[in-house]
This record gives sequence, C-alpha cells and structure tokens, in this order.
Amino acid sequence: MGRDHVLPPSVEELVARLGGRGAGQPADLEQRLRRAVDELGEAHHYDYLVVNDDRTQAVAEVAAIIDAESRRTRRQQASLDQIQELRRGLTELVANLSRPAKQQGKG
Repeated sequence: MGRDHVLPPSVEELVARLGGRGAGQPADLEQRLRRAVDELGEAHHYDYLVVNDDRTQAVAEVAAIIDAESRRTRRQQASLDQIQELRRGLTELVANLSRPAKQQGKG
C-alpha cells in the first residue's frame, strides 16, 4: 500500500486521543507528541492523507484508498496477462487486415 497518514482534526484532539490511550507518564505523552511533530513534517511525502474528524467519513476514505491501491497495475498480474493476450490477438488481426486480398485466400 502507498504511504498514508491519518490525521487528527486539531492539536487538542490529538492530545486527547494520545492521552486517552493510557500514555501513562507525561514523558510518554511528550514522546508521542514529538513523534507526531516529526510525522507531520513529512506529510508532503505521503501518498494519501485522511483527516479523522468524522469517523464514518474517515473510514470511507480509508476504504477508498484500499480499493484504489488494490487496483494499481502492479497488483493486477492476471489482468495484465489478459491484456497481453488481447494485444497479441489484435496484432494478428491487424496484420491480417493489412494483407492484400490474394494473400488472404480471396482471389
């Protein structure tokens, strides 16, 4: 899957969510917040960004990302094989069409 990041809607919400996960010691919360600062600094490198403000919307967006990633060409070997077979058939058809009628057995 591409690089993605689910973002909180605000600083206050991030602090509440991290604190709600039983971060325990203030040093643990501080470490998580420092990591969040670093991750946010790298946001421009991510393929996808989802703001987790509305849970239903965020889930729908993540599902759409998963669906899109599953359809990437590199994950579609069976379809690529089928495309190559179609290409071979079309190449043969085009070659036959471009032959004069006598060579096609008509004359």
